[in-house]
Amino acid sequence: MRAGVVPTGLLVLVLGASLTSCGQTQSPEIASPQAEVAHGTAAPHPRGTVDRPEPSPTRPSPARARRCHADQLRLAVALSGSTMSQPFADISITNSGTSTCVLTGYPRIALAGHLGFPDQPAPAEPVGITVGHRIYERVDPGPHKALVPGHHHVFFSIGTADAYDGPLFTLTRLTVVLPGTKRPQVLPVSLLANGPPGRKIPVGLTALNDSPHA
Repeated sequence: MRAGVVPTGLLVLVLGASLTSCGQTQSPEIASPQAEVAHGTAAPHPRGTVDRPEPSPTRPSPARARRCHADQLRLAVALSGSTMSQPFADISITNSGTSTCVLTGYPRIALAGHLGFPDQPAPAEPVGITVGHRIYERVDPGPHKALVPGHHHVFFSIGTADAYDGPLFTLTRLTVVLPGTKRPQVLPVSLLANGPPGRKIPVGLTALNDSPHA
């Protein structure tokens, strides 16, 4: 071999290595920027967009309660007693239907009874009364809407006094016309009552409420 002459095979090998090195440097995968990959966090939002929770379904508002009708209401004496010579009775009103209804305000009442104590029975006669809106054992909440769900109760209370100087009566019959109704309902009771001589018997009455302990 003459000096200065490069063998053909060696020249091919050198050129091939050089071209391979140039191809790796100019690879399109390396030249283009890598897509950002978030590790352990949510991918960023595109500009101007925000995740919003899906709106929850709107619940329908409860049906508006209708006024109670007398034929769906049942009355009973829930409790009776006397404190400081002031007899009282809590009257429960039960909705015998399945739908909620509403009562508002005070019932209208009338009372009947007889002269003397309970052990001196006699036919019941109407008794003149004057109605006020307070009794000793219960607080009067004042007129407001009282909702009565099906098979549930609301209450009102009546109260008398038996320490006046007038003649003593035993009240045995309570007639009630509930607010918003027209049909009277009659309920047996047993309350001692009297008043100042020559005057009507004072009777306290509370508005309808969810509980007698307002």
